[in-house]
Amino acid sequence: MSPLMIHSMLEQNKFIRYVQELPITNETKNTMMMVARIRTRLPENDYYNTTTFLSYIAHFNKDYSTENEASVKYANIRTSLDNIEEQKRENPQAKFGLTMYSDQTRNDFIAQKTCGDGFNAHYQKWNYFSRFVEKPLHLSDVTIRADDSIDWRSKGKVSSVKDQNRCGCCYAFAAVGAVESQHAIKTGKVIDLSVQQAVSCTYKDKKYGGNNGCKGGQSDGVFRYIIDNGGIASESSYKTVSPISLSIPKCEKKPSVAKISRQSKLTPMDENNLAKVVKTVGPVVTYIDADSLMNYKSGVVSTKSKRINHAVLTVGFTKDYWIIKNSWTPNWGEKGYFRLKRGVNALNMAQYNFAAYK
Repeated sequence: MSPLMIHSMLEQNKFIRYVQELPITNETKNTMMMVARIRTRLPENDYYNTTTFLSYIAHFNKDYSTENEASVKYANIRTSLDNIEEQKRENPQAKFGLTMYSDQTRNDFIAQKTCGDGFNAHYQKWNYFSRFVEKPLHLSDVTIRADDSIDWRSKGKVSSVKDQNRCGCCYAFAAVGAVESQHAIKTGKVIDLSVQQAVSCTYKDKKYGGNNGCKGGQSDGVFRYIIDNGGIASESSYKTVSPISLSIPKCEKKPSVAKISRQSKLTPMDENNLAKVVKTVGPVVTYIDADSLMNYKSGVVSTKSKRINHAVLTVGFTKDYWIIKNSWTPNWGEKGYFRLKRGVNALNMAQYNFAAYK
C-alpha cells in the first residue's frame, strides 16, 4: 500500500474503513489509527512523511503502544529517510529504503543487530591475534585471475540464513556458519549447528576471550572453543534460545556432529588473498561496519569506514563484488545476503577476516 493511496484515503475521510479492511493485525490497525490522530496535530509540510510512516507501519506490521512511542518512531523514520538519501549518493550501485529496522535509532540498531560499538576495543583488549589464532593465512602459491568467481551457495555448501533477533551475537552466527560450510565441503552434508552452544560455552570465559553473550563477542573465540571441545553439537540437539529470551543458559555438554582442527586470521587489508582463501578453503568470517546496512535493500555497497561492529560470513565473490551472508532473517536485503564492492575495503571488510578448517 503506497503513501499516495493512504493520503487519498485520509483526504476523503475513508481512512478508518480502509484500515479496517487491511490484512494486518489488530495491533497494527490500532497503531495506524493512533498515528493518524497524531498527524492532525502536525504542520502540513509533515503530511508526506506521515503518510510514508503509515505505509511503513502497515507493510512491516508494526505495533506501538503509546502516542509517545509512535512519535519517537516517527522521528526515527524521518532520520532514516534523510540517511537513505545520503546512502544513495554514496552507493550508486545499491538500493536503500525503509526496512524493518528503520524505526530504530542508530544506537539501538547497532546494539541489537551487531556486536556493538565496543567491538574493536574489546578485540584489542583481549589481543586475540596472539591469543587464539595461528600465523596469518596467506596463500602465496594460489593464483586468482581477474575473472575468477565462486558462490558456495550454488554448490550447496552454505546453511540457511538465520535470525539473531535482538541478541548481539552475530559473532556466534558467523563462526558457526563457517563451521557449517566446512562440514558441508568435507562431507557433502549441510547441517544446522548450535549457535546456542557457541554463545553459552564462550560466555564470560577468558580462555575464549570473555565473550559477552547477547552484547557482543569474537568469532575466533568461538572457533577456539570448538577446536578445544572436539566439535560442536547440532541445532536439533542443542536448541538456540538466546535470540528470543535474551538470556544466556548454562553451557551444556552435547555430542558433537561437526568439528574443525585449525583456524587462521587472514592477512589484513589484502582482498586478493581473501579471494584465494574463500575460493580454496571456503566461506570466511568477516568483520564489518554495519551502519550502512540498516536501510539496505539490494545491490553493491561501496561505502568506506574505519569502524567494525558486526560479524558476517563471506560466501563468495565475482570480479566486482563480495557475496556476504548476514544473520538478520531471509526477509532482509537480498534474501538475507548483501554484496560489497571488491577492492575498495567497503565497510572496512578487509581488516579482520578469519578462516576455520579441518
